Amino acid sequence: MAYLHGVYGEQIPTQDSLPPSGVATLPVYVGTAPGAGVSGITVINKPVLVNSFDDAKGIVGYSDDWETYTLCEAVYAHFRNKLGPIGPIILINVLDPDIHTEENPATETDIVGGIDADGKRTGLACVDLVYQAYNMIPTIIAAPGWSHKSAVEAALLEKCQKINGHWDAICVTDIDSSAAKTIGAAKTWKQTNAYTSKLEKACWPKVKSGSNTFWLSTMAVVRMQQTDYANDSIPYESPSNKPIDITGAILSDGSTVDFDEIQANDLNSEGITTVTYRSGTWVLWGPHNGNYKSGAEIDPRDKFDCNIRMMAYLTNSFQQNYMSDVDQPLNRSKVDTILNDAQVWLNGLVGDGKMLYGKIDFNESSNPISSIIEGDFVFDIQTTTTPPGKSLTFRVQYTTQGIEMLYGGSEG
Repeated sequence: MAYLHGVYGEQIPTQDSLPPSGVATLPVYVGTAPGAGVSGITVINKPVLVNSFDDAKGIVGYSDDWETYTLCEAVYAHFRNKLGPIGPIILINVLDPDIHTEENPATETDIVGGIDADGKRTGLACVDLVYQAYNMIPTIIAAPGWSHKSAVEAALLEKCQKINGHWDAICVTDIDSSAAKTIGAAKTWKQTNAYTSKLEKACWPKVKSGSNTFWLSTMAVVRMQQTDYANDSIPYESPSNKPIDITGAILSDGSTVDFDEIQANDLNSEGITTVTYRSGTWVLWGPHNGNYKSGAEIDPRDKFDCNIRMMAYLTNSFQQNYMSDVDQPLNRSKVDTILNDAQVWLNGLVGDGKMLYGKIDFNESSNPISSIIEGDFVFDIQTTTTPPGKSLTFRVQYTTQGIEMLYGGSEG
């Protein structure tokens, strides 16, 4: 070892920026990736948990050709965006080099996937493996580069309902901006192709950041995870009107599409999430999901994206928190313990402003003797989720009272 005496400086390799820890919102992306990471092992049709850009690159590989390798767009958006890296995310790569070639590329059928006669899962069917593999609940499912295809959108909607028979999620989809090149066309396309579920956040158009182009669904998922993290991973706040790392809106051919907030609101009125420029930055714009249509009769719980996700958060949390009580003796003391513990938790959410009301009961009407002797118990929860301030109007009225000041009258 060399003898040192003095002050020295050394340059060391750049370390990958890591996302914050403790993020509970878990997006799952299904798409295509190069497959072979630094290990040389190709990971196909298996959920892979990644926590950083280098992590993803080392496991599923990385390429700047996002049209061919759609998962790489999600990796870049989550871990290289200028607002700060956010993760973890799950990647499910369907690209099999033994099957898919330049002449025979992956198709929407590969994304939809399924379960074969041997029980092997492919595509979206692999979402069912996430919980058992990582003890984490999938809460957002997306397939940017594919979700503008109706077959994929339908499969996404089916998959986000009661994953493993338990977990509630939403999906984030894209309206095809190659077919829908105007606001009017986007609204028509959405209705014609039935992107109208409360369980999907439908996005239009595409966006760019410098020379990179993104499906808006990707940036919406990033923004949702960032917003949730700022709120203790509780999805009570809409990602709408929050900054996203873009420099403009574009169509699929790369051409710029210009519209102002009035036109963006026109999209919002039909349940389409878009972008707008305000206060020096681009923001995600639209607090609704695909089911929304201004003036239509909608269940109050389903009017806003955050309320829909909050209801899913509650159902998922109760199942996760009380899973260990299944097959345990359920006497009156245990019922009271569940009621007390759950009410304390609900009160905490209300106290923090994350809900307006929450109450749990064990009602006789919901628990007839015939159900109890079968070991089936029901706890009833009533809740009022916190609505977002979709619009704030300040009414300014002129009055002549101030004229009195000219005559030396007293102020007020």
